[in-house]
Amino acid sequence: MPVQKPLQKKRCVERGLAAITVYPTRVFGPGRMTDGNAATKAIDLYMRGRLPFILEGGEQITSWAYVEDVARGHVLALDWGTSGRQYILGGENVSLREVFTIVDALTAERHIRLNIPKALAVGIAVLEEMRAKVFRARPFMTKGWVESIRQSSAFSSALAIRELGYQHTSLPEGLRRTVDWLSDQKRI
Repeated sequence: MPVQKPLQKKRCVERGLAAITVYPTRVFGPGRMTDGNAATKAIDLYMRGRLPFILEGGEQITSWAYVEDVARGHVLALDWGTSGRQYILGGENVSLREVFTIVDALTAERHIRLNIPKALAVGIAVLEEMRAKVFRARPFMTKGWVESIRQSSAFSSALAIRELGYQHTSLPEGLRRTVDWLSDQKRI
């Protein structure tokens, strides 16, 4: 289903149709390892030592939302949301560096983190995009991905908390569940 443009949403509301928008932030947790679960894929690669680099020290802040909380938030928006409103379904605003530090503590391992500057990351992305084009494969990373990761994006779920009763799992608890799930996947 295509994403509804704000103008179309406004027209729906003006015509009396319900139009509630939810915006999940950086979602992570157990689930299929698709591009939509990129945060969990990154955690998995980090745990396995296959993601040793961290862009610009991993200092960029973003809101990390546990997948089950986001799923509940969608249901809450259907049940309690106000037409025309936009609800952010997020969690704790922390850096990737902090997330990886929690993962290190949970796994009792210190994983390698090599700091790479933006210019090097963009160069790698260009090569990766060329490789993917030649071999008709999906690129591991793209220039757009590098740009999006570089941006800090702290968000507040205050409206969803107040109006929907949205709650989020603490980051350490959500990461513990995710790490446990990823570890269990390796035994199968």
